[in-house]
Amino acid sequence: MNTTRVAKEVSRNKYSDEGIVTYAQSIKNALTDNENFPGPNPQLTELQKCIDEMKVAIVNSKNGNKEDTAIKRNKRANLEAIMKKLANYVQDTSNGDEAIILSSGFEIIRKASPVGPLPRVTGIEITPGTSRGSLNLKWDVVESAYAYNVEYIEMPGSETSSKTRLSTSKSSIIIPNLKRGQQYAFQVVAVGSDPTQNWSDEVSSFVM
Repeated sequence: MNTTRVAKEVSRNKYSDEGIVTYAQSIKNALTDNENFPGPNPQLTELQKCIDEMKVAIVNSKNGNKEDTAIKRNKRANLEAIMKKLANYVQDTSNGDEAIILSSGFEIIRKASPVGPLPRVTGIEITPGTSRGSLNLKWDVVESAYAYNVEYIEMPGSETSSKTRLSTSKSSIIIPNLKRGQQYAFQVVAVGSDPTQNWSDEVSSFVM
């Protein structure tokens, strides 16, 4: 029997401050009077208290006060902690039954489906960086890519020219320490589970 796992990831990488409040509230609502989960641990009143405190902290932090921002971080940590404890409770009580887990309001960890070669990166834009000798590159997000490789080389090329490669998990990158007045050619490739690499069309720019 396959066991479905509760998705316990609730960090800022997945949820904004407002997003985690919305997610937590939906879990609280789903667990309230849920016959599949007769004795939530921690109690739902504790979860609601953390949600309400986080809401207040978000509003108070809007003024940019460092103390209020620190309080918000603390309240978020409290909310994340209680949500993870509830996730453990849901996992244990459900015995890994997907339908029962989903009735709790929690998301599940879905098995990855095989993904073939990723398409070429498109929409590459190059703009001057904030510091001298730097360029900003950004491009359209490629679905199922977990990273991007960027290669660049001076133009015109010669027998001694060599490409420089950088990697990033975002759909943008800042390339520093370039020669001012020099033209460079850039290519980007999306990296996924399939080893095939479909490099983008070459895009060039001068460094100001």
